[in-house]
Amino acid sequence: GVLFRWDPTVIMKRYFPEEYISMLMPVIFREWHKLDNGTGNYEEYAEATCDHVPDELKVPVKTFFERLYFELEPIEQTWALIGRLLARHYHIYLLSNAPTVLAENAFVICPLMRTFDGIVVSAPIKMVKPGREIFEYAVEQWKIKPAESLFIDDMQQNIDGAKACGFNGYCYSEDADALLGYIEELSR
Repeated sequence: GVLFRWDPTVIMKRYFPEEYISMLMPVIFREWHKLDNGTGNYEEYAEATCDHVPDELKVPVKTFFERLYFELEPIEQTWALIGRLLARHYHIYLLSNAPTVLAENAFVICPLMRTFDGIVVSAPIKMVKPGREIFEYAVEQWKIKPAESLFIDDMQQNIDGAKACGFNGYCYSEDADALLGYIEELSR
């Protein structure tokens, strides 16, 4: 919810008739946490999901899983702000709870991610936000100082996890101007 809008129902409407979406949501996302924490395999999960849907939905479900991360809608004002921050020589990192498929395809999904100084995706390392371990892992990987860093997320529980590890935190709601004001205030 910071770089891309995460609303699976919007994407599902591209693949399924509207009347199936409420039935499919709990089937598709029944154990999504296993994909984010790396204890589930994305392809196997997609195949198993196909076993839980009517025959006429098997192909669209498979296609949905193949295309999901390529269908994410960028939050334009966030990307514009990233450009401004990079021009000011800020270091920018990505810490995401997401399946391995995102980690493996990040630069194909969004070539602009190459501008980040580092990327950590939860599934490959089997740690998730808001757990302390993932923040400690990021600090070690990126050689950053939490007290000199700002963690931005759209979920307060993740902000709280970051703050417990010494980070400054900001709960983002797609207001890039407010975020920039906060960053400038912190930089003083």
